[in-house]
Amino acid sequence: MARGVPARRARRPRHLRGGRVARSARVEACATAGEPLTLEELSSAFWCACHGGRLATAQYLYGLGADPDRVGYGDRTPLDIAREQNATDVVEWLSAVTAKPLGDSA
Repeated sequence: MARGVPARRARRPRHLRGGRVARSARVEACATAGEPLTLEELSSAFWCACHGGRLATAQYLYGLGADPDRVGYGDRTPLDIAREQNATDVVEWLSAVTAKPLGDSA
């Protein structure tokens, strides 16, 4: 195990530790194996799925309880980052589940 990395995080497959989220099937396998994912882990993976334009993965993680309004890297919400990445299908879906960009007061 890496020094300074909590054992639980070290056991998580790389695609759920941040960065890019892998195929939905790999995420599903990880989410159903072992201990349930925490809200922070779900929401972080959800943010990454939105960043990568992975609609099916984002929908799956949302169904598990991920927070669609979580503020992630660069103080951006999943909707903010999906818009920046031109992930139109993700933007449309997030808008339907009431996720708002960080600066949106409406």
